[in-house]
Amino acid sequence: MGETIVLDIRLNPCNQEYLSSRFPKLKCETNQTKITQFIKEFKVRYMITSKFFDSQDFSSDPIKASVDIRRYFVNSQSLRQIVYNLQPNQAIGSISKLHESLSTYRFDYYQTNLESTSSLERIETDPYIVFRIKMKNDFTIIERSLNNFVQLLSNTGGLLGIITFIVNILIGWLQEFFFIQSMLKKRFLVNDHENSIKSLNINASQPQIYLQLIHDLWNRKPFYYTTKEAFLALIQ
Repeated sequence: MGETIVLDIRLNPCNQEYLSSRFPKLKCETNQTKITQFIKEFKVRYMITSKFFDSQDFSSDPIKASVDIRRYFVNSQSLRQIVYNLQPNQAIGSISKLHESLSTYRFDYYQTNLESTSSLERIETDPYIVFRIKMKNDFTIIERSLNNFVQLLSNTGGLLGIITFIVNILIGWLQEFFFIQSMLKKRFLVNDHENSIKSLNINASQPQIYLQLIHDLWNRKPFYYTTKEAFLALIQ
């Protein structure tokens, strides 16, 4: 806790010595009847302004102000004491929908709270009324956090999971094509020229025909389905 700073505002009986030091030509009223009548009719009216952070306001100025108006009558037999706390606060946060480190803000403001009111027995030299304002050197930090895109990703499995899902949609079909292509290459062979074994009469008894057949079978290449052909088939 920080050191407390106290400010007192007092309404005191007139002190001739002090009055003469400040205003030499003025004299204190000595007529007790007039003094008593003045005290009966006198009242103190004051306004206290307090500021607060509106967590539901997302405008450029979410600090709001309220005004508290009070009236107190003066009594020659009692000392009225009103104590207020003046609390320095700081509101921080971000209005970014992408990440909390972007579009940050900080507002410094003071909040006023009524701590106590009391009436004490008064002697002749006591003041009639005392307004006391206490302020501490420490302050309260209020942080407002909004749901943003990065937090949404964290809550739904993380950024890596989202990227993996998107990449799978974009290249999943291509990955499947490469798998099928490799299977076709391993299981099927084709001729790379027009002179195929279909032109051979395998029922003939000539040895050269069988040699040609063996030669064609040996020279066959694995079946290959190009990526261009797959893409054209996909968009059709």
